[in-house]
Amino acid sequence: MKLRSEVLSNVMRIMLAILVAVAVLDLIGSLIYAFSESFYLDSVHSLFSMISIIKVVLYYTMCIVYLVWIFKVHVDLNQLILKYPRTPGGALAAMLIPFYNFYGLPSTFSRMGAQLEERSYTAAIGRKISTLTVPLIILFLFNYVLGRLMQQTGESFLFVLGSVVSLALSIVYLLLTRYVSQGLHQLANRPAAEHYEESLEQQNVLSH
Repeated sequence: MKLRSEVLSNVMRIMLAILVAVAVLDLIGSLIYAFSESFYLDSVHSLFSMISIIKVVLYYTMCIVYLVWIFKVHVDLNQLILKYPRTPGGALAAMLIPFYNFYGLPSTFSRMGAQLEERSYTAAIGRKISTLTVPLIILFLFNYVLGRLMQQTGESFLFVLGSVVSLALSIVYLLLTRYVSQGLHQLANRPAAEHYEESLEQQNVLSH
């Protein structure tokens, strides 16, 4: 089966790998600023300002790509798994609705992991996805709070902490994208016996 999310999964991995690299550079800039503000302003401010701009542009571009990707991932999941508990539209709502997304973001991946864990041929990758949902929501909340604090104060340690959290969050997203893509490929290429049993189950449901 041709996965609708396959192309965007590759695009997401490339963009996230670049974002991780940029986040590392941004962290270096934050550390320099924390240790010597005068050296930072006199010698490297223009360089790291450019890096920050690249990071912001890349981040918002990736947000758009991510929304399309998560929609297509759920199109694939609803085709591959009978009665999958979240529709493509529901997945978008879970990402976009303010405050609800504090629950919607981790629950999207926890449900995905749980469904994959139920099948022997995807159980290992499902556990990896499920394991990452806890650090995902913790980092997501920290990133949100730190963003608000940095707008109110110019404390250098907040910029360092914000850069660390941003880097960690990018790594988690990169791993999740990789594992989700692997899980979908394992579902699409599942053993013939499993495919036959799931097809029979789907036919039984449709006949009732």
